[in-house]
Amino acid sequence: MKKRITIIILSLALAVVAVGMVVVVASVNGVVGHVGEPDKTAVVDQTLDVSGPPTFSLDESNGTVTITRGAEGKVVVHAVKRATTDDLLNRPNVDIRQDGNRIVVQTTGEDDVSIHLFGGNRNLVDYTIQLPPRADLVATKIANGRLEVAGIMGPLDLAASNGTITARDVDGAVKAQSTNGRVTVSGGRGALDLGTSNGTITVDGVQAQGLTLRSSNGRVAFTGSLAPGSRSSVDIGNGSIMMTLPPDSALGVNLRSGNGSITVGFPVTTAPGGENKRNSVQGVINRPDADLNVHAGNGSITLTRQGG
Repeated sequence: MKKRITIIILSLALAVVAVGMVVVVASVNGVVGHVGEPDKTAVVDQTLDVSGPPTFSLDESNGTVTITRGAEGKVVVHAVKRATTDDLLNRPNVDIRQDGNRIVVQTTGEDDVSIHLFGGNRNLVDYTIQLPPRADLVATKIANGRLEVAGIMGPLDLAASNGTITARDVDGAVKAQSTNGRVTVSGGRGALDLGTSNGTITVDGVQAQGLTLRSSNGRVAFTGSLAPGSRSSVDIGNGSIMMTLPPDSALGVNLRSGNGSITVGFPVTTAPGGENKRNSVQGVINRPDADLNVHAGNGSITLTRQGG
């Protein structure tokens, strides 16, 4: 009996200690959550005149980059440096260089975001860029953050190490690669070359002049059309693939899944020597004027009709 009472008392004591630890941790977390917030700011503004469509590139380490359509003949750069201390605020440098219609923007002096624990001291630079309606974006990349482009006519070459990439209402070829993060293209037309190692790829409402979509780990969702004469490929290691296409799509299809099922919402005529099985379909949809090759290592493949 005494032994049982002792056990009960010890259990109650441990419970009290555990509750106390939770309260302390919660209190510490409440404080830590406000430590290291980059509340120091400095602004860099510059407007550059161009005589034609500019060729624009940007190399950014940590922060958000937003690129939108502005006025003809003008490139507007608005940069906001943010840091936790005055010393850190002075370290980043916004370098803007112009050679005719070629403009290069680069951030130097930012701290490595990976070294900061519990939101400790850090700095970063956020950019808002306005470009003429027609522009070429070459080698525009971020290390950690978010990259968004909207309303630009012309080719885009975008990259992120750890961050998301979004392109909206663009007219031109889009090449976008993220190591860890999602890639999204919505609205517009052009050839798409999109990839991510770990993240989803979403394409919505795009008139694609051809597709190259690839992800090691992540799903793919495509809604749009494939232009006549185009060749498209989708290759996923681990994840599902869903493509929604117009009812009058005319395609030669080669669909394969290593471990997953294939569902096609179109009548498929099996190609000579081809297959029409649970995880392998080769054939034609209507009178094919475009090619579509889809492969999933581990995941399902679904082709559906818009409005179906």
